[in-house]
Amino acid sequence: FGALDVLVNNAAEGGRGSLDSLTLEDWNALIETNATSIFLGVKACLPALRARPNASVINISSALSGLGAAFDPAYGASKGAVRAMSRSMAVYLAREGIRLNTIYPGNIRTAMFDRLWKDVEEAEIAAPVPLGRVGTPEDIAPLVVFLASDAAGYIVGAEIIVDGGEHLASAIWEQLAKRSSMVTR
Repeated sequence: FGALDVLVNNAAEGGRGSLDSLTLEDWNALIETNATSIFLGVKACLPALRARPNASVINISSALSGLGAAFDPAYGASKGAVRAMSRSMAVYLAREGIRLNTIYPGNIRTAMFDRLWKDVEEAEIAAPVPLGRVGTPEDIAPLVVFLASDAAGYIVGAEIIVDGGEHLASAIWEQLAKRSSMVTR
């Protein structure tokens, strides 16, 4: 219709393997799916976003974007690229009245989650999460709706982690705490 109120970039692929098994083809596929698609999506929608006052772009990255992901370095790198790109785009687009914000989900029960973690008990995945559970799409959707709304009209460049607090828990501290008599429950 000539204008676009909201663009949500939610591309994700993972599970290509560790550094030893990762091929250049795998690397390029993940970068293309997880990062290049966001660049192309924003670029293609830019004229329609410019036509709508207070338009909103919401990029979905990953809580792994700022961490090491030994089991899937291409995924971590591609989502890290989304983080850096989102920061740059937020500044550029804000000058035109377009708000861009980024969400960093942790483990969210999706089809990709089910495929990647099919051989792992959910309790094991949820163990390092202070809330004690894996997230759901319903944990993310209300934030997307809020960031897309006029209620978030002055929010630009926000980076919101939605992972049940997992990013706050240190794996080393947790291991020490489990062995310590100082911690009781």
